[in-house]
Amino acid sequence: MTGQNLTNKIWIFYFSISRYENEQACFTVGISRDLKRRSYEKGMRVVWDMNLQTTVKKEALVYESRVKAALKKVYDEAYVEFGAWDMEGYKQDRGWDWWYISEGQDGPLDLIKEVI
Repeated sequence: MTGQNLTNKIWIFYFSISRYENEQACFTVGISRDLKRRSYEKGMRVVWDMNLQTTVKKEALVYESRVKAALKKVYDEAYVEFGAWDMEGYKQDRGWDWWYISEGQDGPLDLIKEVI
């Protein structure tokens, strides 16, 4: 997708897990117009995604914000390797928004779908 015009491309909401060893219980959510690029940058494997049917970032961020607020009430934050706190000064990193699924705790997909 390098060089491709993303101006009119729809936003996609994703739920992903970490690709890194010892982080299989760590997950993230977000929006992107290019899941392949975002998966590489964030070191994640997309588990579920949904087209948001909008090309407007502000509209897509509403969904992302709602889901993140709901996740913060249920799941503990995860501090993954190469996260934003670990890679200060780098433009691309794994971001701030990662959570941990504790042993015995259900995964977040049902909650995500309910909020969206």
